[in-house]
Amino acid sequence: MKIIFTGGGSGGHLYPIIAVIRELKKSCPGKELSIIYIGPKDSISDAALMAEDIKIKHVLSGKIRRYFSLAAFFQNIIDLFIMIPLGICQSFIYIFVLNPDLIYSKCGYGSYPITISAWVLGVINRPENNGRIVVQEVVCFFRAHGKGGDRFSAVDAFLGI
Repeated sequence: MKIIFTGGGSGGHLYPIIAVIRELKKSCPGKELSIIYIGPKDSISDAALMAEDIKIKHVLSGKIRRYFSLAAFFQNIIDLFIMIPLGICQSFIYIFVLNPDLIYSKCGYGSYPITISAWVLGVINRPENNGRIVVQEVVCFFRAHGKGGDRFSAVDAFLGI
């Protein structure tokens, strides 16, 4: 089974992904699992994921700053019109080539390109994998990225395989 994990922007999104991967490996010892993390480049995240022997792919991403300053305004423009679209294109290629059975999104600004690309590619409509995009966000009703990610998901909590 090939599973893509995505999320990121902070350790608050990364460490729950690592915990789920550890439990998945423990509960499926006989299954052939291919686990890949796709998210924004971050040295702390990379070190934590490499320590768990997880394959890592990077995509560009950006976040929307909800405070006002001139610098934040221009950074939002760059993120919205350059970084996020490029990340969606990168994710599109990764998902097309990797052809995952499951995509697990922990939300965070780093998960948007992968989740949107999976939706565009029809991962949620494929009969062979029962359309599995799993979005798990504890505060999804209060956070902007959680509200958006659940629009593309087939399931909104990790229920097992």
